[in-house]
Amino acid sequence: GSMTGGAAQTVIPSGATLTVSAPVTLQRLITNQGTVNLTGTGNLSVDNNAQVLDNRAGALFHIQSDNGITGDNSTFESVTNAGTIRKTVGTGVSTISQVTLNNTGGAFDIQSGQLTVTGALNHTGASSVTAGVVNVANGGSSSGSLALSAGTQMNLTGGTQTLAASTAITGSGLYQVAGGTLSIGGAVSAQQLDLASGAIAGSGNLTVSNVMNWTGGTQDTSTGSLTISSGAVLNIGTAAAKTLRRQLVNQGTVNWQATSGNISTDSNTTVVTNTGTFNLLNDATFAGTDSNVETFTNTGTGIVRKSTATGTSTFSNVAFNNDGAAANAVDIQSGVLALASGGTSTGDFALATGTRLDFTGSYTLNAGVDIAGAGTAKLVAGTLTIGGGVNIANLDMPAGVLTGTGLLTLTGASTWSGGSMTGGAAQVTAVASGATLNVTGPVTLTRLLTNLSGGTVN
Repeated sequence: GSMTGGAAQTVIPSGATLTVSAPVTLQRLITNQGTVNLTGTGNLSVDNNAQVLDNRAGALFHIQSDNGITGDNSTFESVTNAGTIRKTVGTGVSTISQVTLNNTGGAFDIQSGQLTVTGALNHTGASSVTAGVVNVANGGSSSGSLALSAGTQMNLTGGTQTLAASTAITGSGLYQVAGGTLSIGGAVSAQQLDLASGAIAGSGNLTVSNVMNWTGGTQDTSTGSLTISSGAVLNIGTAAAKTLRRQLVNQGTVNWQATSGNISTDSNTTVVTNTGTFNLLNDATFAGTDSNVETFTNTGTGIVRKSTATGTSTFSNVAFNNDGAAANAVDIQSGVLALASGGTSTGDFALATGTRLDFTGSYTLNAGVDIAGAGTAKLVAGTLTIGGGVNIANLDMPAGVLTGTGLLTLTGASTWSGGSMTGGAAQVTAVASGATLNVTGPVTLTRLLTNLSGGTVN
């Protein structure tokens, strides 16, 4: 049958119970202060074009099968939950369809199966998921806090979910973007957040304080940012396509994992600012895909470390700036790091045995830079500018132009087999005591080459 009455309402007082054996039709408001049990084999159909359920604080709406609530037309009805929506029977999916769910500090307690909301899901106040999985298929808006208990999960699978400034996603449960768009409207925080597909967009800053897994999708909107806070971790994994347009500010740890494919960017701005640890664990490419050159900046206490993989990690159409203060600000422990599109450095590089740092394009080493270790710095092509006093342990120069007004001191075993050293007689390349420079030519020298006492030029 049906409950009708338009603007009229049925009240379930505190301590009272209404059991609804669906299929039935609801065309009036139920105000629940006690318990409503939804049972049966069908759905609760609603079609009053207004609010149909007001689940008050302390009240329970208890789904006891895989049925749900279904609106009848394009004018969505609404449900307000300040109490608890619980599901305990049925291992399938209960759906709240063509209905807007306004969760005003209420809880989802999904003890069996899952709950999917295909109308908008709007959060205000202190909302929570205390058990199970909630799927958001058509976006909505959120403000206040959303607490996700251990083992719980909220999945955004479609539409646009807008998080207002000061929204906080807390707890050890997972918020996952698995389709649709999560729009960051201001300063927003999350403990556990994954991007599997779809997009994170919006001009605000999203701060992750524990773990984020990025396995696919797009970090969108160049005016927005993602901050990985100190002690937090961003894992970038799987071969799925990934695009970075918003600025990534890493204060914690980024693991660009061995399983991950390339990252593309076309934001025309600084796409990474690293003051934490950025681990390159693969041989993939960080690639700009438009006519402009984006920028990756390592600064402050930041360390960019290549390890595990033994091939080449490449920054292509992305300038790499190293202003890190650590002695191993760029720490190459395996393979090759190729800086294919220039940049500048005031920070040091540490190259382990058998590793290589490749310069292509136009790169500037400024005063104080030390490229140390048993590995090799190679000028593959382009121009390497020495902007001040710079030390390089082992230089391999088969091509390109070495220039600039600074003093370059070679401290290990270097080879010059092509290209030119320029800058005029006032500019110096020095071979330090105990160091060797093998010149195998043909080469061109238009700067002063100084072989210091104890040095060797062959």
